[in-house]
Amino acid sequence: MNSGDGKYIDASNSESIDELGTRDCTNLPPDFPIDVRTLIPMRIAVSFTLVEWTCVYRELYQEHASGSVEDAIFRLLKFNEVFLIYRIYSETVTPAWAFTVDWPLRRRGKLNDTVKRKVPHGIEIELANAIFEIRNQPLRPYQSRLMLKTGGRTPEDAVQRWTALASALRKQVRNLSP
Repeated sequence: MNSGDGKYIDASNSESIDELGTRDCTNLPPDFPIDVRTLIPMRIAVSFTLVEWTCVYRELYQEHASGSVEDAIFRLLKFNEVFLIYRIYSETVTPAWAFTVDWPLRRRGKLNDTVKRKVPHGIEIELANAIFEIRNQPLRPYQSRLMLKTGGRTPEDAVQRWTALASALRKQVRNLSP
């Protein structure tokens, strides 16, 4: 969970909550990029962004634990005021990504925006073992924006992976939206 001041607390860092992540998440949608699909077995970990108007507790982790990307998208759309974060990562491979792309999932526009170089300390380290992260970024109380974060070895590779994942996730969003 991001406490707003740059501190990150994650469900997967705590033994008492670690079991809430789902192991062997092999039910990725078929239109996901092949470089992501080959990293199975995967795990989905849930965490939260903590801001001054929210709180978290053990039952919240239990309630929002997810076993599939489709379920995670459904929860992000349904509970957009909870500021959920779902990190999908491989249990066998740690990607060697030097760059990250963190953009709104529904973005339309230029792809020449800033691509961040990963830093050894701080929030960026959280993506070190994640293939991608989807989350509700808080905008104000009870309002959020759906975000997608992934990485690559080069800025171009990061943008290409983000674009491919965004395309697959947008299909999921369209299928689950009312």
